[in-house]
Amino acid sequence: VYEARDRRHGVLCAVKISKQPFFAREDRERFLREIQSVACLPEHPNVVKYYRGWQQDAHFHIQMELCDGGSLRNYLDALSQPLDENKVWCFIRQVASGLDHIHSHGVLHLDIKPENILICGDSTLKICDFGLAVQKQSLWDWEEGDGAYVAPELLMDQEPGAEADMFSFGVMVYEWATGEPLPRPNPEVEVQVTSFPGRTAALTDLVRALLRLEPSRRPTAGEVLQWQSHKKGERLLI
Repeated sequence: VYEARDRRHGVLCAVKISKQPFFAREDRERFLREIQSVACLPEHPNVVKYYRGWQQDAHFHIQMELCDGGSLRNYLDALSQPLDENKVWCFIRQVASGLDHIHSHGVLHLDIKPENILICGDSTLKICDFGLAVQKQSLWDWEEGDGAYVAPELLMDQEPGAEADMFSFGVMVYEWATGEPLPRPNPEVEVQVTSFPGRTAALTDLVRALLRLEPSRRPTAGEVLQWQSHKKGERLLI
């Protein structure tokens, strides 16, 4: 990804260029999918804005909003201790808001993970990289994605829904709350989440709900946005 200046508008932007040339139809389809998935989305503060895409000399180029804070993965890796709970809830609200936006417009991301969350200068989180995204009514052929974050139903070749993004979101929240990756010795068995020391029961309950094996039992992004307010007054677990 390179920083550039748009000649037409004079604003700084980011240009994502494929690392190697692609010639296969599948590669072109993935590139087009990333552009088409976000082209239908109105602007939202927690979703990276895409401007245009093109192919040049067998390389794909995507012009998008510049986020100068790097990826959430880099931010988390630089921490010496887990996030404080206020920060965790701040991150939860932002990502849930972005997911609620894309889901309400019929788009499934299907590759939610810290590497695909960018940070802008004011600490705003923005969902990016829609290379695996599909519209809900589209034919689906999932073959990629990060196994550490992918929902169990995708590993079992079931049709995806917004619930798959919510599971991946839950894996991230577990990581934010504990500072450790989620242990998944068997992705087809429901994860047993114990209470997090020093965390509210509301946070533990949210992670449990997001990581439910049955997709229909997971909360929606809109419900996550209301979660903390429904759990006010709970004391920290010790």
